[in-house]
Amino acid sequence: MKNLFKVLEAMRSIAIIALIAVIGFSFAACGDDGGGGGGGGSGTFTLTSIPSPYNGCKVTFSGQKNFSNDLYGRATVISNRSASIPVLIGGSLTPYSGSDTMVTLRFNIIDLSETTALYGKYTNNVVFSNGSAALSFNDITWDAAGYP
Repeated sequence: MKNLFKVLEAMRSIAIIALIAVIGFSFAACGDDGGGGGGGGSGTFTLTSIPSPYNGCKVTFSGQKNFSNDLYGRATVISNRSASIPVLIGGSLTPYSGSDTMVTLRFNIIDLSETTALYGKYTNNVVFSNGSAALSFNDITWDAAGYP
């Protein structure tokens, strides 16, 4: 009987530890989804008017200004025909909060397996203010074959 109580006490301790681990891992697994401009003052690139067949796909971009100040948009799921893409500084991949005009932006819309590019193209002279900018899907020249 004494051994039974020890086993039950050990099982209870293991269950408590497992519960704490599950809660801890669930917090660690939840990332910033890019909504509301992201955390820590990071900018957001908003792409709107995306055709509804692309809902559920991901969109990302890269931007270049005279071979410096490269920006990257973290892959974000398209929902309700738009996407708010967190903007990161190239190289360090830290959140971007500056104001610049990007000479070139290149976009990719990819399927959820992240292997097949559906569309990719660029637009010129996109102005970022406080790390953020926006364009409509219709403002961008798209090409099913990829980058020009």
